[in-house]
Amino acid sequence: MAIGPEKRKFKKISRQSLFVYPDDASDDVIKVSPYVYYNGMTFTSTKYKDCSRMALHHLIKTGRFTELNDDILHILSDYQYLNSYLIRKRLSYLRGQPEMKKEAMREILRKMVNYGLLVQYELIHTDSSGHEQGSPFIYGITPAGERHLREQRSWRLSNNATNITFTCQTALRILAENQFSIMLEHQYEKRGLISYCDFSKDVYAACGIRMLYGIQLPDGGELALFVFAVRNDPDWSKLFLKQLRGLKSYMADNNLSMASTLIIVDTEWLAMTCERCRCSEAELKDLDVFYATDTSFIMENNVFDRLIEVKPEKNYSSRTIFRINLEPCTDAEKEEG
Repeated sequence: MAIGPEKRKFKKISRQSLFVYPDDASDDVIKVSPYVYYNGMTFTSTKYKDCSRMALHHLIKTGRFTELNDDILHILSDYQYLNSYLIRKRLSYLRGQPEMKKEAMREILRKMVNYGLLVQYELIHTDSSGHEQGSPFIYGITPAGERHLREQRSWRLSNNATNITFTCQTALRILAENQFSIMLEHQYEKRGLISYCDFSKDVYAACGIRMLYGIQLPDGGELALFVFAVRNDPDWSKLFLKQLRGLKSYMADNNLSMASTLIIVDTEWLAMTCERCRCSEAELKDLDVFYATDTSFIMENNVFDRLIEVKPEKNYSSRTIFRINLEPCTDAEKEEG
C-alpha cells in the first residue's frame, strides 16, 4: 500500500519511547552479517532458458507449477532479490504456517530455476586463506516469470523500484533492506503499528531509497521512517551522501519536516564511520538518523530493540545502544519511569 507522506502529519519519537541499554549491553557475542562486501567480490548467475506460455501451461496442467510457486513469484516481485531463508520467512508469514524445511525450499527453487522462471545468483569472494567462498544463492524473477504474473493473473507490476541491475554491492544492500522489511512486517503489521509500507519508484528516483514506512507511536502520532542499507564497498561514502542529500530534498519537496532515517550496517564500526561522514556536511546534520546492524534483526525479538545512536564525542567513535518501545506503557512501567 502506497500513501503519499504529504497527506499526513508526523511527529518525532518522544523520549518516553526510548530505552537506553547499560554501557555493557553491546558486549554480547556479535554474529557476522550474512551480507558483508568483500574486496574483489564477483558473482555468477544461471543462464536461464525462456519458459514459453505453452511450456508453463503444461507445467500447470501436470501439477508441477502450483499455488506455492505462484506465491514465490509474487514475493520476489515485491522484494526484487531474496535468498531461500527470506523466502521461507515471508511464505510462513503470508500463509500462517510453520517455516518450510530448508531442503524442501531449495528443491522447489531449483526446479523453478530449471523451468526458466527464476534466475539464481551466487556471490564469490576469496577468504584470507586464499580459498574461494560462495554465498547462499540469491533469487530473482526472469522475464518469463514476470510475463506469467502479468498475463496469467492479469497482474500489474507493483510500484516498486524494479529493474535494478544486479551487482554484488547492490544485491547485498537490497538483501539487508529486505531482511529488515520482512522482519518488521512480521512483527508489527498484524499489531496495527504499520500504517503503510511504500516501495516507491518516486522515492527511489528522488533519493535512491527504496523503503518508506509509517510507524504508529505510543502517543498517537506517526513516524515517517526511511530505511536503507550501507555496505563497506569501495564507493559507499559517495552513494551514502548522495542518498542523504536526495532524501533532504525529497522531504523539503513533500513538506515532510519530521521523519527519521534508519541506516542498516553490517558492523557497529561502520555505523560510527557513516555518522562521521554524514556530519562532515553541515546541511545533513539536522537529519534524525540512527543505525542498526543486520544481525540485530535476527538476534532480538524486536527489530527496534538494538538501535545505535552515534555520539559526536571523540570524533564519532562512541555510541549508545537503545530500543524504541512502540507499545503503550502499562501503569507499572509509567511508575518506574
